[in-house]
Amino acid sequence: MDLFIPDSYRRAKPHERARYCNGCGGAGSWTSWMVPNSIWGICVAPACNIHDWAYAHGTGKTRADLMLLCNLLILCSCGSKWLYPLRALRCLTYYLAVTIWGRKFYGRKIAEKVRRRKRG
Repeated sequence: MDLFIPDSYRRAKPHERARYCNGCGGAGSWTSWMVPNSIWGICVAPACNIHDWAYAHGTGKTRADLMLLCNLLILCSCGSKWLYPLRALRCLTYYLAVTIWGRKFYGRKIAEKVRRRKRG
């Protein structure tokens, strides 16, 4: 199954994505070392990068957070069926974390985008 990806993310060049996407965890915060880019052996950084992009490009917070959950579950479903229940629980903790604490980062990403536009 394919990930849910905004069209603007598909069209973006790698250097444009690198400005906003930093994998799992908040950039420049204590969460960057605390939130791994993998869940029980499955790399979930693409889902986190899409989530960062969605935050920075005006996708509503609730929609971006749900997109993260769906993408995490899709990525984790590609691995072992035996570990899927554990992976799904970890996906839920990522989702709950961005739902509860993501407001701070959501506002920061939007403000950063506005500053970059003003600078040219």
